[in-house]
Parts: sequence; structure tokens; C-alpha cells
Amino acid sequence: MKKRPLTKSKMSHVAPETATVFVALILVSYMTIAAAPFQMAHAQSSGTLRIALVTDALFSDGGWGATAFNAAKQLETKYGHQVAYAENIAIPDIESTLRQYSEDGYDLIIAHGFQWGDPAVKVGKEYPNTKYVVFTGLVNSENVASIFPMQQEGTFLLGALAAMMSKTNIIGYIGGDQLDNFLSEEGQDKITWKYQGNGRYRRVVPSPKPVAILERQVINSLANLGYVVIACGGGGIPVVASAEPGRKIGVDAVIDKDLAGELLARQIGADRFIILTDVEGLYLDFKKSTQRLVERISVSNKDDNINISQLEEGSMGPKVRACLQFVKNGGKEAMIASLDKVLEAIKGNAGTHFYP
Repeated sequence: MKKRPLTKSKMSHVAPETATVFVALILVSYMTIAAAPFQMAHAQSSGTLRIALVTDALFSDGGWGATAFNAAKQLETKYGHQVAYAENIAIPDIESTLRQYSEDGYDLIIAHGFQWGDPAVKVGKEYPNTKYVVFTGLVNSENVASIFPMQQEGTFLLGALAAMMSKTNIIGYIGGDQLDNFLSEEGQDKITWKYQGNGRYRRVVPSPKPVAILERQVINSLANLGYVVIACGGGGIPVVASAEPGRKIGVDAVIDKDLAGELLARQIGADRFIILTDVEGLYLDFKKSTQRLVERISVSNKDDNINISQLEEGSMGPKVRACLQFVKNGGKEAMIASLDKVLEAIKGNAGTHFYP
């Protein structure tokens, strides 16, 4: 068998060893768990193990690869085992790499990367005296064990925290992966990611214009009875008609809350539409020394027309568009005002007011 050359990594290429003590203990503990029942012949005779750490990543990546390398170094320095290292293994060469180390008589092979799982099980059948640990993996056999940290539990909490802290209704993903089909499943629509720069991606979904509020009759009845009705939260859940008559299905989209509110106001016959926000109203030259509040806009007065395209799409743009749409379609008045000054705005003493 022709031996594949294996590369040695250098200590100067990785993160400080002090950052990897915990991971080292994990590797050592799992090595002990995996090795104990196997009765490694080499370990019995010499008291040390011949261990190989192999990965398709880089030991100089400052992340998982570097952490694995530093942890494995402690198997050498602290426990006296003999450790060989191979990094940047091409995916097609994974199986031959595992077979090469197995053929060379290594007691334990630690494979770093989920791609190593199935090849480890396959090669493990040919070399029953060699033990394999796959990190992260979901495979196992008589001489193959996997380590799979419950990383989704931590990332769920991070996502929940981001949602609670968000002021823009946008939660972004930060990572170094190419994400075009990262989460797509065969037969489903692709998930679209928009590159934000500096390794940042943000998932984007369609934002269709709302055409009907399905619960408008119930909402209107409750409003007529004097109830304060909370509806269209966040824009509402977007649904479309399915092939089955009378049935609606959800779609992967986000309905703009301002346009949904304006449509609801028209469909229940409201005379006045109010958008409450955290600023007093529509400002020109916002956050500049020349900023000024627009107090009144009349659709019939061409001098009052606002160039909506110049307004921020994720903030004031949809609010102005919704107010203009309301008064153009029969509404008597629309306004944008601060929540703290809602009563003053209703009296006409605050906010930005829109008229036909």
C-alpha cells in the first residue's frame, strides 16, 4: 500500500494552550471511555498509546481545529502518549487517511469533523484492534465512538436573547460559511442569505403586500362592542390559498406591520389611522443638524409630496407609505406620532399628520 504523506502542524500556529484545558479534558475523558473496554494491546505492553489526530480543517484556524490540536498536545505533555497530527485532509482522502494510520498500528484515531463518521465505521471493520473517536459525529460501532456536543441548546439561548434585544426586528447570522444552501432541503425552496460584509450574513424572505385580513369581521365586531382589539401583531402570519378549496397554508414570508395595520384600518371602516413609534414623527434630514419635523402632508398638495425612496426602508419608509395609502383610499386622516404624545397627536398638537 502506498502511504499518503501526512503533515505536521507547528505549535506557533495555534491559539494559546491555556484556552483549551477544558476541551483537553473532554478529549482525554472520551478517549478513556472509548479505550477502556477495548483492552488496547499496545497500551498494555508500553503504558502509552499511539494516537492520531486527523481533520479536514486547519490547526491554525483559531477555532475548532486549533482547540483540538492544543487539547491533543496535552495528551503528549501531561499524559505521555505519542500523538501524530494531520490537518487539511481533502474530503475524498478521508477514508485512505484513516486506513493509513490504522495500517501503521495506531491505537486510537481521533477524527475531527462529522465527515469522518461513515468512513470511520467502514475502515473500523477492517481494523478491529484500532479504536476511533469522531468529533462531532453520530455514528458508532464496536470500535467507533462519537462525541456530539449539544451546541444547539446554547445557540437557542443566543437566538432568544438576540430576539429580546432587537430594535430592528432583524436577527442576523454571523459565520464564515457559504450559506446559499446551508439549511435547504431537497425539494424545498432555497433559503436566501444576503451578505452584509465582514463575514456577516442575514437571511432574507419575501415581504408580500397584504391583500386581506382574514379575521376582519371578528375584529370589527369586537371593536363595535367597545373592546380594544390587538391584531396583526408583527404584521400577522402570512397565509395563501392552497389547492384544497377553503384551506389556507402558511408561507415563508414577513408581512410588513405598517401596511397590515393600514389595510386593517380600511377594512373595518376606520376614519383615522395612527402609527405610534419611538420618534415624534417624520423628520427631514433625520439625525442631522438641519433635521426638522414634518407636521402636515396633504396628498392633494403636490408641494407636500415626500420622496419615499429616500426614507429608510426598514424604519420610516413603510410608515409613510402606509399613511399615504390610507388617505388616498378614503381615510380622513393618518398620523405618525410618539407613543408618549399620542393624546397630543390626536388633538393635532404633535406628530406628522396626513390628509387626502
